[in-house]
Amino acid sequence: ASGVQMGSRFAASDECNASDELKKMYVRATNPEDIVLIQSPVGLPGQAIKNKFAESVLDGTVAPPTVCDNCLKHCSHKFCIIRALSRAQQGDVETGLVFSGNNMRKVDRIMPVKDIFAQLKQQVAEID
Repeated sequence: ASGVQMGSRFAASDECNASDELKKMYVRATNPEDIVLIQSPVGLPGQAIKNKFAESVLDGTVAPPTVCDNCLKHCSHKFCIIRALSRAQQGDVETGLVFSGNNMRKVDRIMPVKDIFAQLKQQVAEID
């Protein structure tokens, strides 16, 4: 691979400014059924950790925003993605949107960034 995306791994680091509740949710998402595929308000698919908010998006009962900040040029206005992400980042992990990567099951603990890099270097060395 010429590159990787590791946002979820670093979101569950000591240095990340996300709430402890969000970091713990990443660590708890260990089973494939913990991850669902939702449609964002711009029509793109996104993997999210299953919670009340994600389930309401999936079943069509999500409440549309009462106020729009016009943060996106093209938006269905089915829900406010920026507010949903912000709620999760601030610790409301049940009514917030928690996007996730493909390898959430590998995020088994909250770690300092230096330890994440040490682990990555060790894994690369084992491949060589």
